[in-house]
Amino acid sequence: AILEPAIGAFVVAAFWYIIRREEIGGVHVALFVAVSYTPFSIFRRSLTTIPRSLRANQAFYAYQQVKPFDSITAQFVIEVTLILIGGTLLMFALWWFLDLSIKTDQIPQFLGMLALMAIGGFGMSLFLGTYGMIYPVIMKIVGTFSVGMMFLCAVMHPLSELPTKASYALSWNPIVHIEEKLREYGLGMEPDPNITLA
Repeated sequence: AILEPAIGAFVVAAFWYIIRREEIGGVHVALFVAVSYTPFSIFRRSLTTIPRSLRANQAFYAYQQVKPFDSITAQFVIEVTLILIGGTLLMFALWWFLDLSIKTDQIPQFLGMLALMAIGGFGMSLFLGTYGMIYPVIMKIVGTFSVGMMFLCAVMHPLSELPTKASYALSWNPIVHIEEKLREYGLGMEPDPNITLA
């Protein structure tokens, strides 16, 4: 889990380099992808691994002191901590080797968006964990769907580069709003006019 942000960002950045694109919205591709992929990784891991911890730790629920909420909370803290460490190491590597860094004038807002993404992932994991225990097929559907979520959450591209109808359709996804705000606060990119946190 600690290498997931670096590996995911590397694969997506390599995709952009293969099609000979070095900047997205005036920002280097590697930095754009690193800022976009790390929060998305928190959300995706929350949806896929945390609800599975309920089923994996089911034997411990026989003890009165252990509650299912404890399992989800512990798994969530571990996952988020590892991903944030990996994302921090990725940002450090980008700064060290490529002299790329995020803007530091809006760090509290940037961290607030990261926290909002983590809280949203935790809430969805509680929901999916509860219903995944009752209906196991839900976890199979979420696992399959999580692969394509990268395109539906605007991780690889800003909304401003999409056609108007596609941009409007994706603006219904709350994760897209958080991703666009993260880019605004961390990279100084102008968000799409449809983006709001209200």
